[in-house]
Amino acid sequence: SALHKVHGECAKVARMSLFATNHSKSMRLDEFEQAQLQAIEHATNYMRDTWTSTLKAAIKSSFKDVGKGWYNLSESNMETYQFSKLRRFLNLVRFHMEDSMRELVETSLARYVQYISLACAGTVTVDGTAHVRVERAHGGKKPPLLAVELQANKDAPGGIAYSTQLDAIAPKMCSLFETAVTKLQGMPQLEPSVMESLFWAVIPTLNAVHPMEEPVQALRARLESCIAGALKPVEEYLKRYGRYEALLSMSPEAYVGELEAKGEDLTLAEVRAEIRRHSAELEALNEALPPQGIAVGLVYVHTAKVRDLLLRKKEKLVSLLRLLCACVPRKMMAAVESKAREIERTLRAKAANLEDVDEQRKFIEGLPAKLAEVWGGVEATRPWYEALEGMRHLLPDDEARDKAAGEAWVNKLQRLADRQLGVLEDAEAGFREEMHAEQAAFEDTVADLAALVGGCAQHTNLAKMAAVVSDVEALAERLKQADADAATFNGREALLGAPPTDYSLVRKTIETFEPFQLFWSTASSWRSNHKSWMSDSWEKLDGEVVEREVNSAYKVMYKQGKVLAARGLGKCAENAETVRSEVEDFKRFVPLVQALRNPGMRQRHWDQLSEAIGLDLHPDASFTLTKAEGMGLLQHLDPIVRVSDVAGKEFSIEQALNKMQGEWEAAEMAVLDYRETGTYVIKVEEQVMQMLDDHIVMTQSMAFSPYKKPFEERIVKWEAQLSLVSDILEQWVAVQRNWMYLEPIFSSDDIMQQLPLEGKRFATVDRMWRKATDAAKRMPNLLKVCASKKLLDQFVEANKLLESVQKGLSDYLETKRLAFARFFFLSNDEMLEILSETKDPMRVQPFL
Repeated sequence: SALHKVHGECAKVARMSLFATNHSKSMRLDEFEQAQLQAIEHATNYMRDTWTSTLKAAIKSSFKDVGKGWYNLSESNMETYQFSKLRRFLNLVRFHMEDSMRELVETSLARYVQYISLACAGTVTVDGTAHVRVERAHGGKKPPLLAVELQANKDAPGGIAYSTQLDAIAPKMCSLFETAVTKLQGMPQLEPSVMESLFWAVIPTLNAVHPMEEPVQALRARLESCIAGALKPVEEYLKRYGRYEALLSMSPEAYVGELEAKGEDLTLAEVRAEIRRHSAELEALNEALPPQGIAVGLVYVHTAKVRDLLLRKKEKLVSLLRLLCACVPRKMMAAVESKAREIERTLRAKAANLEDVDEQRKFIEGLPAKLAEVWGGVEATRPWYEALEGMRHLLPDDEARDKAAGEAWVNKLQRLADRQLGVLEDAEAGFREEMHAEQAAFEDTVADLAALVGGCAQHTNLAKMAAVVSDVEALAERLKQADADAATFNGREALLGAPPTDYSLVRKTIETFEPFQLFWSTASSWRSNHKSWMSDSWEKLDGEVVEREVNSAYKVMYKQGKVLAARGLGKCAENAETVRSEVEDFKRFVPLVQALRNPGMRQRHWDQLSEAIGLDLHPDASFTLTKAEGMGLLQHLDPIVRVSDVAGKEFSIEQALNKMQGEWEAAEMAVLDYRETGTYVIKVEEQVMQMLDDHIVMTQSMAFSPYKKPFEERIVKWEAQLSLVSDILEQWVAVQRNWMYLEPIFSSDDIMQQLPLEGKRFATVDRMWRKATDAAKRMPNLLKVCASKKLLDQFVEANKLLESVQKGLSDYLETKRLAFARFFFLSNDEMLEILSETKDPMRVQPFL
């Protein structure tokens, strides 16, 4: 009875399956994994819990009444149990259980592999994105096992990828295969749970199928092979979407923006061609992409998202191109309107005088050409609007109104011009009458001005200069306006075709007035300047300005005095002579002003002056020319001028030194990366070297100047600094030239081994070179980087070492030539190329 029950339960387990091997719809890989794991978990839980419990209960119920003997379930002695029939019975049960487990696992694995194989079976041919042929030998209408979705991915090749990576499918399915095998490992035997009275130190386990068994490995290999073959057409299908990469990465706005940026160069033919091309591509795209998805053997590919994305982008592009086709004529019509409104504003402008009337008439005379230009702009929009009608593009109401208004501008402007001609006729008549009245008043004004100018000879009192100058300036302004009015009246008479009125009296009056104006304005300016120069602080004085103003006033007074005397205006001429005498008298102060206000005057010069003239002359802000005159400085003009001249010469030297040092503050050497050496080379611009030479010569000439004494120490230091910079740069460039030649040679290990002494010397120079160029990189200012005598000594020593290195290198090459005569036909560089790679005999091949 017990054995019969065991047989029944084991047979039930053998008929079970560890996998779910049936599906009604395509699943995502994670869904497939979850379904298989649930099936495995369900089966293993049944075996670990229900199966073992059922078998235990069946055995115990069958032997519960046996009592002591061969089948004693309560046996507590292990030795007795080892020889009992009950133990042999339980061993038989264990064998049944192990056989059932093995059959379950082997059958389940075979079914799983067969299930996957059937899903992968058949021939899949990818003809296009919308056409995939699947030919199955076994027939059947089952959906593909797995489902993936196409999605845009900018990091993927072609810009499109599957939602599930294809290279994850095989590992995942094989992992489920292995999980089914390992899940039943370590299942406890039934014996300890039945013989509960015995002590079990270790719970024995049932023998299960091992993953490394040959049949299991064969099934796994078959599974991997099927999946790999089934995924190839899926990969091929994805590649077919590579043709849409450009569309995916394209921005419709940017694409249309580039066309729009062409402006007037963009033609209607070009836009229409673009619209036709992309509309055709949109139709082709609609047919080429499956609406929902497509079966590709093992996998069902959902295409809806990518299809919608591509179609929306292409539709947007076509829509924007059509908007561009509408935008171009709209802009053209806006330009027409702008031009037409400008013409309208000009025509509607109200004439303020006869000049405006004449200008508007000339504008109307040239109006036909302007209207032709406006009409040409309107005509240029017609092909665009016709194209839009052909595309059944409905213009918005505002654009339709703008189009109609643009086409009506020419007639509107022509009617406005015709009306304006009549308005101009009326305006001209009014302006003519107005001008006659103004001319009559102008005659009186001219006569009044002539009388006023004639009375200028009566102004002879210099004591009333301020009032007279005010009257003269006002009269000058009136004469200037009268001259302009006379020109305006003559111009308007020319516009009206009338003979010009003679206004020569205006010009004669101005010429008569000119000497009076020059005299009084110059005299006023002179008196004002003289007062300021004598009373204001000497710090406000500028020697050049004082000299220029004095000379100018003197010339004017002299010339106008002659003119006034020639006119018989003796008193006026006498006034001119009086002012000229004042100017003449002031001239003696000019050298004093120029000397005292010399910008080169320093404390030492004031000390020298004070000692030379026997006076304490250290002027401050309160010092004036009046004080200078009171101190009697005019009697000491010669020593003052001599000291001032010396100060000027010294000031020139000081300025030159300051300028040179200022220019060197910004002078830098270029420090450039040199190949892959990890160090740098320098480059000094030609203009910097020229400046260095010029400044050395200039400084040496300063050293011989008789005015160098205050700056002698500074000149000597500056000359020494420039000479040091020159010497360092000379040695630096020499080291750089030799280092650049030798560096690639001694970077070869072979050369270093063959010339150890020269290699060591070059390494010494190389360390110094890197240190110097690193410092120059951090601080490239020439004066600062070339300020060390120690650096010069280092470069001199480096040049000596490099010369000895080059000599040793030449001797070494000579010995090689003597050893192998053919080397005489090679240059040093070619020999070094061969010798630097002695381990590679083929390096000599190019020279054979």
